[in-house]
Amino acid sequence: MPEEPDLRFLGEQIRRLQGDVRVLKSDMAQVRADSVKVESDIAAVKADISRVETKVEVFRESVDDRFDQTVELVKSSFRTLANQLNAQSEQIRVQSNQINSLSEQFSDQSEQIRAQSNQINSLSEQFSAQSTQINAQSEQISAQSRQINSLSEQFGAQSNELNAQSEQISTQSNQLNIILGEIRALKRS
Repeated sequence: MPEEPDLRFLGEQIRRLQGDVRVLKSDMAQVRADSVKVESDIAAVKADISRVETKVEVFRESVDDRFDQTVELVKSSFRTLANQLNAQSEQIRVQSNQINSLSEQFSDQSEQIRAQSNQINSLSEQFSAQSTQINAQSEQISAQSRQINSLSEQFGAQSNELNAQSEQISTQSNQLNIILGEIRALKRS
């Protein structure tokens, strides 16, 4: 006799399937709601685009009018500038002649400066020679200073030795005084 299927197992499977179907229905309802919202947003965007197109057209016409006005203003300004440039060109010509005159004066002064520069170079060479002598004397003084420092270090070392010997003598003198004191005490007794 064939075995009968376990109905409890099938019942659990059916319950799970029903739960999944409920979740799926809930998700579908949410998707529909989102779809309606998106369609509403798209309609609003289309309306905004229509308004923007209207504003752009109005702005384009305004810009065209302003551009025409600007072209006329630029033409007028260029005429004024051309007249001013002609006047300034004449002034520049006069100033150029003055500059040429000043240039000749500068040329004369440049010759004088060149002569003075030669004198300065000569003095500079003399100063350089004296500076070399001073450097040599400075090196001699530096060498003597190093010798003095060396002698000073030797004197310091000897002074330290004398101080150490003096301390030893003082210590020995104290010991002798103690011994003499003990001897005197022994003599008295």
